[in-house]
Amino acid sequence: MGLIEYSMDLHVASQASGAEATVIIPTFGHAEFIIWAIKSARQQTITDIEILVVGDGASPPTRDVVEREAKNDDRIHFLDYPKGPRNGELYRHQAILQSKGQIICYLGHDDLWFPEHIATMLRLLKNADFVHSMHTYIAEDGTIRGFLPLVTDASSRLRMLTNNWNRFGPTCAAHTRDIYFDLPYGWRPAPYTTWSDLYMWRQFISLPKCRFSGVPETTAISFPRSRRQACSVEKRESEIAAWFPRLSIQDEAKRLGEMAIQNAAVDLQNEINNLERTGAGNPEIMPASKGARPSTFSFLPGKIYIALNQLIPGKSEAFKQWIVEQMIARSGLFDRNFYQERYCKNISTGKFNSIRHYLDVGWKSGANPSPDFDAAYYLATNEDVLKAGINPLVHYILYGSREKRVSIKVSD
Repeated sequence: MGLIEYSMDLHVASQASGAEATVIIPTFGHAEFIIWAIKSARQQTITDIEILVVGDGASPPTRDVVEREAKNDDRIHFLDYPKGPRNGELYRHQAILQSKGQIICYLGHDDLWFPEHIATMLRLLKNADFVHSMHTYIAEDGTIRGFLPLVTDASSRLRMLTNNWNRFGPTCAAHTRDIYFDLPYGWRPAPYTTWSDLYMWRQFISLPKCRFSGVPETTAISFPRSRRQACSVEKRESEIAAWFPRLSIQDEAKRLGEMAIQNAAVDLQNEINNLERTGAGNPEIMPASKGARPSTFSFLPGKIYIALNQLIPGKSEAFKQWIVEQMIARSGLFDRNFYQERYCKNISTGKFNSIRHYLDVGWKSGANPSPDFDAAYYLATNEDVLKAGINPLVHYILYGSREKRVSIKVSD
């Protein structure tokens, strides 16, 4: 098949839906391990799917594997093209033009899906247009790692638009077929300075009508080629083959997700620390009585805490407590000297952790963390926080400030 002529006439291909989901597996070069990607697509709990393997200069062994699989499963179709520009983005576009699924899912030829992946994407897309699960990958040393925050975070979407920064790849993402035809371009070759997936995601982010959703859960695992440059194809195939049986182990996805999100939280914390060391921004803020809000440096640990608490409630309590302490320390709303002088005069200051004392004892007795936060006033004016029995300062940092709740009574 010759090179296609790129056409962006998206509205021409509005076919009637013929499957619940279309799976697009781009492949190129030496991809003998694609057999495992195809197997993980075939064992999805959602069986009403079409699997489009999109060859971008695929090797002869890859053609043999895909054609053999297609003979055994009429849901598989091989779109075999010669090597095109960049990463074959034009061919992905053509695949979507002829797709019949209600939603479009992507699977890297060297990645794997857990059996519930498509079911999760379908569930999320009932009330959204673009979704993804937590990007989870296997590091070269076997460590389970993940990326946070999710695309649902507005500040992350803005950063993706303005920086060469991405939190997820195609393997854990999906979108409706309909929203694709509202994009200005669809899949197209990216500039060499920009990742292909980020270049594509920016179109969704820039579309005002696009609704986003995501879950901090592991539904897919990736084996980054960029981190395995010294590995042979045979070694990479062996690694993926060894992981494949684990997809069917009960609660394996949940277990990997817990490990990935904890490592993602540590990575985010390190990023915050690096920003502070390099002076990228000022963690100091004005007192709340002057109308200020907690800084970015308190919001980021807050996001880590929320994500960790959503995925593994009741677990890793010590780690979550450490995050909360970091969050309060960066908020600018805890005055150690004020707190020590007012509530802890008789306690030796040697190894005294005033923030820990406030979290364990102080707030429950009505103590204020600083002159700029009135706990009693915040609870009196926010009945939901009072009824829930939540630490008022922690609630304000995580939610109240963004909801424009007032933390101190301002004199007339």
